[in-house]
Amino acid sequence: MTGRLAASELARAEFPAAVWRKWRDKEISFEDARYLTTQFEADYTRYGSTPLEAEQIALVQVDSGVYGAASAFVAWHPLKASDAIQLASAVRLYEKLGGCNFACFDKKLASAAAEEGLRSPW
Repeated sequence: MTGRLAASELARAEFPAAVWRKWRDKEISFEDARYLTTQFEADYTRYGSTPLEAEQIALVQVDSGVYGAASAFVAWHPLKASDAIQLASAVRLYEKLGGCNFACFDKKLASAAAEEGLRSPW
């Protein structure tokens, strides 16, 4: 898994939501928002349906186990439901691989990830 990216399946909705919010807030152009979301969807669709290779995105399936862990995380971490699902997905990957880095720009989520033993790449 070295060098490969991983994301929760939730990213399929969260990424475009974040990009279009940036457009509505006039932080990026419509053309950039459309390009980013189109490219992300193409990558997500391609990588989510083929065998994984080193340069591809590994998708963590959001299932009842991830939802269960997310519901437990919100009891002791001040997270939104979607952030708790992202954290639960990362913890699942961490446990499966025996380690991984966790990157995000949300301070509460980053703090919760650190408390759960996930390392930040920065």
